[in-house]
Amino acid sequence: MLAPPVNMKTLKPGSLLVYLLPFLHLCACLIIAFARLESGWGYMVLVDIPMSVIILAISYSFDHPLLLFGTLGTLWWYLLSRAAQMIGTRVFAAIRNSRFAQK
Repeated sequence: MLAPPVNMKTLKPGSLLVYLLPFLHLCACLIIAFARLESGWGYMVLVDIPMSVIILAISYSFDHPLLLFGTLGTLWWYLLSRAAQMIGTRVFAAIRNSRFAQK
């Protein structure tokens, strides 16, 4: 079954922000890979802590650690963004409900 088409006018601005951090992570990984910037990986490992520790442990014997690092790191940032969105939605709903309850 295909998902229904998404109307861009009905999307909330916050829903597009969920994809910003994973997209930036993927772009950074691609730039580091294509430009062969060896020093860039040190910064990416620091940015992705604690997930980078797990990724480095898994990719120790993997033939293409860059592929694994880019994929799992991007997934990590997506999950963080989604969690932040869910927490933000609940906090703003609680604040909105408390304001209406006071009136």
